[in-house]
Amino acid sequence: MIYLKLRQPGLVVNHKRVDRLYAPAKLQVRRRKRKKVSVSKRQSLVRPHAANEVCSMDFVLDQTAEGHAIKCA
Repeated sequence: MIYLKLRQPGLVVNHKRVDRLYAPAKLQVRRRKRKKVSVSKRQSLVRPHAANEVCSMDFVLDQTAEGHAIKCA
């Protein structure tokens, strides 16, 4: 929260530096707790009975000299 409050007026602050300043002062840095995702029933994968029954796609990502992204399947 301190990191975000320092950045609001337009200051350029590194969050790692804020953590380093908190440590010697023995201040606690509040960490947000992650939300627990409910576990649903898992389904086992169905095994193919013959060759070429399952296909997959592979994507290749690249970038042009101007910075535009290219995605090929």
